[in-house]
Amino acid sequence: MGRPEACAALAALAQRELALVDAAAYEELPAVHARRVELIDALGGPGEGPPLSPEDRAQLQTAACVQQLAGEAMRQRRDELRRQLGQSGHARRAAAGYRASATL
Repeated sequence: MGRPEACAALAALAQRELALVDAAAYEELPAVHARRVELIDALGGPGEGPPLSPEDRAQLQTAACVQQLAGEAMRQRRDELRRQLGQSGHARRAAAGYRASATL
């Protein structure tokens, strides 16, 4: 796979990651992350090969922006789950308190 293909594939993969996060299909994310590593490896390191074309740079910038959106969406979901868990923990403690006073 050449650099232009890897750049385009990274942009498409970022879109897929965002769609998976939006669909709460978190179990599919490890495969996305593994594929991202493969594609980044295909780009080569700094100074390897010819410079990136403007189109390749644009694809990588798109990938980075979309991946940032996916990360933010995951953080928001995590925070919402923590809030819900905190509320359920409060409800359980309150119920346990009522249960203890009912047995007196």
